[in-house]
Amino acid sequence: MRFRIVDDDCVVLEGEDGTELLRSPPLASKLACRARILAIRLNAVLDEMYARADVAPFGVAFALHAADGSLLAVSPVFLTPEARERAIESVRHGAVDAYVVHGRDSDDSWLPPIGLRDAEVTDQDDDLVDE
Repeated sequence: MRFRIVDDDCVVLEGEDGTELLRSPPLASKLACRARILAIRLNAVLDEMYARADVAPFGVAFALHAADGSLLAVSPVFLTPEARERAIESVRHGAVDAYVVHGRDSDDSWLPPIGLRDAEVTDQDDDLVDE
């Protein structure tokens, strides 16, 4: 499972087979996208954060909300309630460990998990430790 930051303004959570499970509304920046990924990870494990909906006559869908009620992301439309529940279970169990990529097609543009910085550890860093 992976999060994809698309065009620096949208977050998509994709399943192992590349199918879209969730998509955020448009966001202001890449930083906002990374914050949204963190919020999705934190709320995805809680069943009460999912709002299930009928999208007649097309099928069913769900939305993931934050604890304050704000919308984090929405699903595509599924044909059956069973397919929707399988997607929710996939999100609940996979979003926490999903890796992050940037862009539409390139898997080589991996971003580190939320909270890590692009810093290198060097021998000079050893000088900062008091012995």
